[in-house]
Amino acid sequence: LTHSDTVTDGGGWIVIQRRTTGDVDFNRNWASYKAGFGTTDNDFWLGNDNIHAITSTGKYELRVDLKYNGESKFALYDRFAIDSEDDKYRLRVGSYNGTAGDSLIGFGTLDNDFWLGNDNIHTITSTGKYELRVDLKYNGTSKFALYDKFVIDSEDDKYKLHVGSYSGTAGDSLKYHNGYSFSTFDKDNDNLTNLNCAVKRTGAWWYNFPGIYKPLLCDTVTDGGGWIVIQRRTTGDVDFYRKWASYQGGFGFPDTDFWYGNDNIHTITSTGNYELRVDLKYNGTSKFAHYDRFVIDSEADNYKLHVGFYSGTAGDSLTQHDGRNVPTAHESSSILRVLGRLDAKLESVKFNLTPFYPLQRCTKDALLFHPFSPPYTVIYDNEIPGVNTPLLCDTVTDGGGWIVIQRRTTGDVDFYRNWASYKAGFGTPKTDFWLGNDNIHKITSRGKHELRVDLKYQDMSMFGLYDKFFIDSEKYNYTLHLGSYNGTAGDSLSYHNSYPFSTFDRDNDQLSSINCANVNQGAWWYVRCKFSNLNGKW
Repeated sequence: LTHSDTVTDGGGWIVIQRRTTGDVDFNRNWASYKAGFGTTDNDFWLGNDNIHAITSTGKYELRVDLKYNGESKFALYDRFAIDSEDDKYRLRVGSYNGTAGDSLIGFGTLDNDFWLGNDNIHTITSTGKYELRVDLKYNGTSKFALYDKFVIDSEDDKYKLHVGSYSGTAGDSLKYHNGYSFSTFDKDNDNLTNLNCAVKRTGAWWYNFPGIYKPLLCDTVTDGGGWIVIQRRTTGDVDFYRKWASYQGGFGFPDTDFWYGNDNIHTITSTGNYELRVDLKYNGTSKFAHYDRFVIDSEADNYKLHVGFYSGTAGDSLTQHDGRNVPTAHESSSILRVLGRLDAKLESVKFNLTPFYPLQRCTKDALLFHPFSPPYTVIYDNEIPGVNTPLLCDTVTDGGGWIVIQRRTTGDVDFYRNWASYKAGFGTPKTDFWLGNDNIHKITSRGKHELRVDLKYQDMSMFGLYDKFFIDSEKYNYTLHLGSYNGTAGDSLSYHNSYPFSTFDRDNDQLSSINCANVNQGAWWYVRCKFSNLNGKW
């Protein structure tokens, strides 16, 4: 039974809310507002499901009547409907007229998502001095931004934003919107004539040039300055192995490692002529690549890359990708990872035998037994206590004497395996294999050993050498221990130093929200998650 007003403004009004006595508590949860509460002879709310059912059957108006201290005001909207619960009872109102002021906002409750309303925010912040605090939480990490002044102007001034000095941990992203007007999809107040940023960003905000809602990190020094930084990787704290949506919107923070976001990069590069500069630094050596034109297409064209002529010292590695789409998570990509990351197809991972088990034994057997093509041979009687599996020996590389603990050359062996498989080892020395964590522990726990990683990709060879290598026993989850690095492949293992081994069924990484072995389809000494993934998907 609904309550009807037969008098006001000609009558025929269904009453969906009444508050006259204060006897009914309106500070309620989502479920209460969904079903409705109170009684029609007292204060009540008709219920969002009921209001949706009524307003979805035809065209309705909304009238709000307010009375306080003998003074009456009203607001009239020439269209009124709310969506279903699936769309969070989104409010839809038409044109306003009346005496109360246009204060209606989208529906929300304190236990769900809401927006207080620009008129309300203006009314509050215009009455005194207010601060603004923004709290962000993602994947268990919390950050905040605090501004010592906050006010927005009235609707006449397009709810222009004003914020004061920043402090906090989240980065100052609002200063780029300070002094700008508020925009929605139906009221475009940004400073672009050919684009509605609210439509582009599918939101509402104090948008500025050119619909970018992330702070721009500017390099004011390099090559004369004026460079917008679109990517930075200096600490290794941010995982760059992400899905399409993450690269679309961007991730990380400007004060650490980050990717600016394909949508943002497209929006910027499509507004004029831009150059691209890539700066690389490794072990004190700096190199750069410069392209005299740079633009990426929109998502509709899969963010296709366009670069101009190259100059520099780093080598031209981008021109071959000119005109190519960004591969999706479902497409295979054979692009060799930059900066010498060890994610290339692996030729072998080796460690050096010490005189504790004389190199002459490995060398002698190599000379006597060649079931494989050089430089490998197999030692069956290895004389290492507890290691009963054949050992593959490299008798040539860097003086010889290397026991091979992993090899991946054909892709015929599946390396996405469980803890027990990596404990015991799998594959055979004739093909691809993993020697087994128990075996590696037993070997490396007796004496001092080195580790050598050899990579080969499209006739290009690289290596990484560590002057100390051992792993702990299963009791300590085969924790990795490495010494100093040198080589040509780039040091991508030190990041994993002192961390335990993980598989898809034994999660020992440093992330509580995901299993890195699952995400990267491998098994490794993952942290958060990886710099290298040599047992990952082929």
